[in-house]
Amino acid sequence: MKLLTISLFLFCGTSVFGQSIPAGSHGAMLNVSKLADEIEQRYKGKCVGFQFVISYKDHFEVQRAWGKARRVQDQPNKDMSNGEQYNIASVSKPITGAALMFALAHRSDLNVDSKIWPCLPSHWHIHNTVKVITFRDLLTHTSGFRSGAESYADLKTMIAQGIHPADHGVDKYENCNYAIMRLLIPKVAKLPVISIPDNASPTMVTLQEPIQTMQYAVDYMDFVQKKLFTPVGLPTMRCKPAANDPALCYQFPETQAHGGDFGDWTLTCGAAGWNMSTRQMSTFFSHLHHTNQVWSDNLNNYMKKLCYEIGSTTKGVGYYEKEGYFPGSGNPGELNSVIVGFDNGIIVVLIANSQAPSVEDTVRAAFDAWYH
Repeated sequence: MKLLTISLFLFCGTSVFGQSIPAGSHGAMLNVSKLADEIEQRYKGKCVGFQFVISYKDHFEVQRAWGKARRVQDQPNKDMSNGEQYNIASVSKPITGAALMFALAHRSDLNVDSKIWPCLPSHWHIHNTVKVITFRDLLTHTSGFRSGAESYADLKTMIAQGIHPADHGVDKYENCNYAIMRLLIPKVAKLPVISIPDNASPTMVTLQEPIQTMQYAVDYMDFVQKKLFTPVGLPTMRCKPAANDPALCYQFPETQAHGGDFGDWTLTCGAAGWNMSTRQMSTFFSHLHHTNQVWSDNLNNYMKKLCYEIGSTTKGVGYYEKEGYFPGSGNPGELNSVIVGFDNGIIVVLIANSQAPSVEDTVRAAFDAWYH
């Protein structure tokens, strides 16, 4: 699909099908605006601001936004819109997981069940217990790592310390599983990251590691851009807030405190960090999962099983979803984000920039109220 066509989906504000789509039971026609109404009434007045987009297969359907992206104490005061970018937190994980699986699919000598350790920086000390961990283990949070590590230095320490053998294969959600993919993807994709000899002097390591840290980050972001974002028509995406007057997150109920944006994640992106609007999220996920612009149907379905939470609504419609969250405690504000894809072709992406009703549960409840 050409970029011009995608842009029309994003900005025209109307569905290519009118407002009715064949997404109901046995293909019944349903009005997608009524689904938007169901979602909107569950959030309006219950957070500082929200934005969401509903797509059907690869088609933009409807978008809604309400509240404030910047409040009066953070001039310029700005209304929420579907173009305001936020750090989408853990909704970055399926983006990173898709990039890893794309890179693995283009290697004849590697697959998701290959061990990760040969792809780690060559000068790192790799604990023997790490040598059992596979790419699948990272994708499914069964690696055995028990660490919040996201920076290069913390990941290096984690690998040197190893895991408790009994933890390998046990499902335990940890950000480090996806953060370390930032270092693995360039190696799997055979990108020319600077190599530090395993016998390098402490002085050489001290001088070279900051360069390697930046190269891994840049190569990871460049790979995601070229292989995932550009094919679906997205411009250059970044792991940091907009340079001027970025959208902010706040506390709810509202206070007079200033908001925040969670800062620059360029060097730590992977488990979180991608800054996107719901328009951009909708473009990416709808085209990733409902076209062959990035990969085949088989790889797409495989990725869903490995990188998402899978379930079924109370009305028996299957779904795949990923929630993102930065807590309000310890931060100027809270961020809640989600992508929920349903087996009838509907994808909902949503961002709330404060405390808000549970994004996964609420979107699914709205869907069940709408679906018949």
